[in-house]
Amino acid sequence: MELQDQVRKILQKELKSRKAKNPRYSIRNLARKVEIDFSLLSKFLKGEKNLGIKNILKIRKRLKLESALSIEKVISIRPSKKVKSLHIQDKETFQEWYYYLLLEYVDTKSQFPPLKKTAERIGISIQDLEKALLHLTKAGIFKIQEDGRIQVLSENIVNFNDSDNTKRTHRGFLQQAFCALEKWPKTTMSVHSLVIAIDSSEFPLYVREFRKFTAKINEMSMATDKKKRDKIFSLAMTFAPLLDLES
Repeated sequence: MELQDQVRKILQKELKSRKAKNPRYSIRNLARKVEIDFSLLSKFLKGEKNLGIKNILKIRKRLKLESALSIEKVISIRPSKKVKSLHIQDKETFQEWYYYLLLEYVDTKSQFPPLKKTAERIGISIQDLEKALLHLTKAGIFKIQEDGRIQVLSENIVNFNDSDNTKRTHRGFLQQAFCALEKWPKTTMSVHSLVIAIDSSEFPLYVREFRKFTAKINEMSMATDKKKRDKIFSLAMTFAPLLDLES
């Protein structure tokens, strides 16, 4: 069963169950419960529209459907044809770590601050910022509206660990993490290190667990009200060999 159909049936069943207990219970009440626009929910239940990842994650959280809707299945939703999903190895698009920072920054701000102020806050030049905005706009990730505001059209960025560009970007994130150790109070961050010996044939199993963890962190962020977001965090994990015991 397609995810959209599965969610639709779950909501229809939920609405029917609540109506049985309270005949006055309506779609509008359900919309408030799951924190989704009434009009959108109504059209979704009729099969006239589909829901995006963020709204499905809201439903998953509000109705406690973690077991029925796995996070892996939710985040696998394909974007519409109007939205472009990018691969990080696209060197013409994601050239630096701060491109990702811009995605979060623009998506959170209702009005994009002046370029000079934004560049200073991020710690890059205005030229680099303009270059990043141009690349992200050409790629269909950003859209500059008539009033000058910048809108995020797609957050579906696929990160492949086997590209050279990924290594460069990850190196940038690690450098920023080192800077954060000096810049921010310890109470605002979580730092953990672990060194372990493993059977290298089981490496894919560890990678799978890391992906589940990052998916869960992303899920928590997406379910948070944008108006309450006050900081952008970076999670940079590197699970790499330090020593070959057989050599």
